Amino acid sequence: MPKAQIIMVVSHDPKLGDVRKAVLEAAGFQVLAVSNIKEVKAACQKCPQLVMIGYSLPSSAKRQVWAEVSDLWHPWPFKSITGHGRLRSC
Repeated sequence: MPKAQIIMVVSHDPKLGDVRKAVLEAAGFQVLAVSNIKEVKAACQKCPQLVMIGYSLPSSAKRQVWAEVSDLWHPWPFKSITGHGRLRSC
């Protein structure tokens, strides 16, 4: 059985992060749900294939996540969730 791909879900709102985590896990992914930069740094050590940034995260925190992840891995696949429910590649 192949190993599940890892997705890091970054969300300021734990309820939204839990919903995203449940949906992605049901689809067969391993999900690292994080809500702060310390957790982002720890999750990066598990080499996720995708970073998903929720719209509840303030812009300054999004930039901090982007910088942290980009320092460790480049290029890095990012998806940003907008307030309109759309996914946007970063």
